[in-house]
Amino acid sequence: FRARRPTVQEEMANLTVSIKNCRCVSLESYLGPQPSLYRLATVFLALLELWRQETIAIEQKVQFGDILMICREDPVCRSNH
Repeated sequence: FRARRPTVQEEMANLTVSIKNCRCVSLESYLGPQPSLYRLATVFLALLELWRQETIAIEQKVQFGDILMICREDPVCRSNH
């Protein structure tokens, strides 16, 4: 029996709630330890769509480093990370 897999739209909703509650969320902390390839792809697509819609800003300080997802409504967070 396989667990139900969230859709990109569901991950977009979950990400939006997490980011609005915390103002800033790292991709690594959102995914948790050892995410499945499916979850990684789904969350990454959700992240890109939220960025395209200008709901969130994203920041990556170093190549291949963690990605910080920032609520566009909270510019203070950017200066703190």
